[in-house]
Amino acid sequence: MREQFAGWGLYDHSAVCLSCGHQHLIPKAEQINEQPWLDWLTKHPGHEAFILPHKLLSRLSAIPLMHNADVKIAYAASAEYTITLASLPSDTNLLAGQESTGLSNTTNKYLDELVAGKITTGTTPTTAKQIEVLAVSALNDTPTYPDVFDGTNSVETITSADIKAAIVAPVAMIQTDATSDRAYPFRPLGLRQLFGDGLPPAHVIFVTHSTAVNFNAIAANHAIYHTPIYATVI
Repeated sequence: MREQFAGWGLYDHSAVCLSCGHQHLIPKAEQINEQPWLDWLTKHPGHEAFILPHKLLSRLSAIPLMHNADVKIAYAASAEYTITLASLPSDTNLLAGQESTGLSNTTNKYLDELVAGKITTGTTPTTAKQIEVLAVSALNDTPTYPDVFDGTNSVETITSADIKAAIVAPVAMIQTDATSDRAYPFRPLGLRQLFGDGLPPAHVIFVTHSTAVNFNAIAANHAIYHTPIYATVI
């Protein structure tokens, strides 16, 4: 079996699974309970799996063992949501705001979407106020959205605080100060975790704020990005 793989010098051991007839090369200095072995166990739950030094592999020559591929994370190209945030008015109740165009996942079937961006306040905002970046899921794959949401880039006012609490998922809660025209970036967050560990068939982003003045009027000073995540086999 040694002659079948020219790169044995890079590896000390193989992870072997007799239940499904696969082996996976373990890099030098990596042993049991380290990440390559733990990854192997995750892919072979409950199977008869073990680590075997290469010098003993010949004893299993009667059993055909195929090399197992790795499943790794991959990223599709980032893109901006279509959402008009320039000059968005303030709302003390944090119910009125801007909805993005809906983003469907029924064709691409991504595993997750990382959402990040920046929002810029206007001139002389009131201190100690808030910007909310929220995700709203479609209720089905039609898609049908809850309450006032319709999947279009438009101004919306949620019917009540109780309904808002039942339909939105927080992406970013940004505390603001009185600095004029300050850009507030927010870190990437995976949407999947917000919806019961499953990316919905479609969703929108909703932004509302209580800074007491309109957002900065320049469109380029605002951006919300999504980066799709999928799995690839290597």
